Amino acid sequence: MHWTMDDWKTVHVLRSTDVPCPVMNGYYFLPSVPTGTEVGFAVHAGIACHAPQDTAGTRDTTDLWFNNGGLNFRQVTM
Repeated sequence: MHWTMDDWKTVHVLRSTDVPCPVMNGYYFLPSVPTGTEVGFAVHAGIACHAPQDTAGTRDTTDLWFNNGGLNFRQVTM
């Protein structure tokens, strides 16, 4: 997830592979962001496919942006 608190002047990135994992039970935990702060965000997802019997690796890969049609999402932290 790419997120900002200042209209994209500063961009922060959270990855599901970060330690500790910022994604828990479907929620993203933003480090050092006070409750009640409005953030803008977009989610970037990578996708890979392979046949179950194919142990050599992925057959194809792609990525998607979930970003509200280019407007990005806005939400107040809880």
